[in-house]
Amino acid sequence: MLSPVVLSCLICAATPPQPQEVPVDLALAVAHDAYTQGPIADRVVVTFTDQRGISTTSHLTIRIDAGAERQSPIVAITLGNLRLSAYGGRLVGVHDTEATTCWVAEIPERFSDLDLLANLPPVPLPQLSAALASAPAVNIPYAPTLRWRSAMRDPEARLPTITIQGESDAGPATLVLDADTGRIRHLDLAISDAGAQLQIDVTPIPPGDPNTWVIDTGARLTVERLGDLTRRPSDLGPGDPAPELRAYSFALATWTLSAAIGEGETAHPLALLSFIAMPPGTDADRVRDDVMAAREALSATLDEAPDLTAHAVAVIDLKLLGPDDNRPMGAIWKGAPAHPRIDSELRWTDDAAHAIRAFDADSNAMLIVIRRDRRIAGVLNLDGCAEDPDALAQRLRELLASLNPPPALPEVDDAEDPVDGAAPDADQPTEEPDDAPTDAQGQGGPPKDPPPPE
Repeated sequence: MLSPVVLSCLICAATPPQPQEVPVDLALAVAHDAYTQGPIADRVVVTFTDQRGISTTSHLTIRIDAGAERQSPIVAITLGNLRLSAYGGRLVGVHDTEATTCWVAEIPERFSDLDLLANLPPVPLPQLSAALASAPAVNIPYAPTLRWRSAMRDPEARLPTITIQGESDAGPATLVLDADTGRIRHLDLAISDAGAQLQIDVTPIPPGDPNTWVIDTGARLTVERLGDLTRRPSDLGPGDPAPELRAYSFALATWTLSAAIGEGETAHPLALLSFIAMPPGTDADRVRDDVMAAREALSATLDEAPDLTAHAVAVIDLKLLGPDDNRPMGAIWKGAPAHPRIDSELRWTDDAAHAIRAFDADSNAMLIVIRRDRRIAGVLNLDGCAEDPDALAQRLRELLASLNPPPALPEVDDAEDPVDGAAPDADQPTEEPDDAPTDAQGQGGPPKDPPPPE
């Protein structure tokens, strides 16, 4: 018979280790250590799911060498065709489709994650804070109020993990670290109280040589803004078919461009005012002023296009804003006095490619006038238009005038008499007018033989 001591030891040996709670600060420090021990690289898959359950996926790559022995960290990020590198006090961006330009921002030599994010659009890369924050942390720009509350180590998972639970003002968040390496494996968090969700899955990859990560600008021309790397003229213009566009009211009622224009005898021209909805603290105020200036110009000129209606669609990047974030602009749009043929409902879409970006790669506000046959009559860039409303009104009048070109003159058959339209009777001789064409001798008709000599 086994003694109680031996039996107890056997029971303990047969019982698998249980998950253990660990301090949150210690768990975050594990991640910080993992990303500051030398060159690392991660492939990141970001899945965004909006409140309707529609998902989009993006693929990014990040490389970091933030070892303490370095005077300046090195960071390299790839987002599709956009490549970024940060080193030695410079943040550089280039686009693989444009070999002649680069973008450069000055940053501290020993930069932090906040120094990078202050110069970039929001990028869902928690590795930046894990490696570069002043204190151990794992954050992303989409959840500025994120707070981590508890951490649990699970040694019996297929791959041992440390799971950290927290929340932001938008909802719960879960961070999963590899317990053996401390590297980030997964992040799942709510980014909108309307139900939008962000999921980040991370796979380690070989980092390569950090000395090859820094972008050489060479003879490239430096542009002022990151978006100018791919600035190009409008893809669509006068005469092209307008793309179909689907947008939504704040109550999620569907609106389509084709239905708004109509069909057959009920079809009519339409003015589409499309603009980029921006978070507060950016260019949101300037865009709002340009949009409202365009609305006033439309109100003043719509009587010159009797059957034209006007509609506004805000383009929302659901990774930055939820539809409800644009309600204040919707209230301003609805409350302002306007022509009765301007739709008072401000709608929204997340499909920039079929709205403003179909007509311009970089503008924040556009006015597109579309004929009843759904072909584009003209496009106006509205950036800065609030500074000169008179010029805007004149440009709009010229565009609306193109909807009603002057009627073509009737064609006249060469055989018809220009006076009464009756064709001459072939059996009846016709008189030569006084100014009829003459031959070399000044006589009408075919040339005649000269008279014989006397």
